[in-house]
Amino acid sequence: MSNRFQWVAVLLALSTGAVARDRCFELSSRGNSSNGKLCISEEASGRLATAVLSENNVTVAKLTLALKLRARCLDCNADVFGPVSPSVFGKIFEIRFEGKRAGGVETGTVRIGDQRYAYRWSNAAAVGPPPAAPVAPLLQGMAPDSFEQLLGALEKNQFSVSGIEGVVSSAAQTNRFTCVQVAAVLQKVPGQALKESAAKQLVPRIVDDENIAIVSTELRDNALKYRR
Repeated sequence: MSNRFQWVAVLLALSTGAVARDRCFELSSRGNSSNGKLCISEEASGRLATAVLSENNVTVAKLTLALKLRARCLDCNADVFGPVSPSVFGKIFEIRFEGKRAGGVETGTVRIGDQRYAYRWSNAAAVGPPPAAPVAPLLQGMAPDSFEQLLGALEKNQFSVSGIEGVVSSAAQTNRFTCVQVAAVLQKVPGQALKESAAKQLVPRIVDDENIAIVSTELRDNALKYRR
């Protein structure tokens, strides 16, 4: 997966309302062709929409968003989608269109979080969400008993920087973690610099990327940048 399509993805429960409009937009970055696609399925209520971001027909992110702004012109697209409820990650999850329509073709730019892409949509293009990503085997984080021992080791070394670094490094080498577990570890690590050092080692070992916002909240930074 290319870096430009890495996106903070928090998977929310999807509403069961009927779909009123379903469109897929072909994405490109800096004039280069791309296999990126953004599909937006709006509900009949006009209030909620499901956004699916994919690359090479593999789903990268799937979000339930609220329609924040609808363009009032027939030949333009200035729609804005954002979090259903207020969030400190509002800008990360915002989708903002700036496009024009002519002859059944729509082109322009769309901002997804802090990334801007050129996009194209045509009446002749196949619409609908991309094929679902292959179902991966269920991955587990660190075993509960072992994780409690890890937290205990961090508490014993709370006044030793080298001790904490050693505990985190040892755990990261042989274990996988859930986002909740990584956030719990960061709570035991004093100081922002030491938290960031721990995150660099633990975040690449996370098994549930869709919950990465939990780690970002504890870290007070975008934890996704530590993914490899």
